[in-house]
Amino acid sequence: MISQKLIALLPDLASFTLVVQEESFTAAAKKISVTPSALSKTITRLEQALSVKLFERTTRKLIITEAGKKIYE
Repeated sequence: MISQKLIALLPDLASFTLVVQEESFTAAAKKISVTPSALSKTITRLEQALSVKLFERTTRKLIITEAGKKIYE
């Protein structure tokens, strides 16, 4: 069922929200006691599940996409 899939995504959505608020994988990861790599994999999994790119990532910047903004709001 679709609702079960959405419920399963709630922890990933919570992580996404934290990354948006902190504007950093590193800062968000520290808050939830995981590595930035693990958090990045969580966001990648969420992007795949939603079939949308949530962030533009570079080594120095993290920019939320328009799709990411809509989901965050």
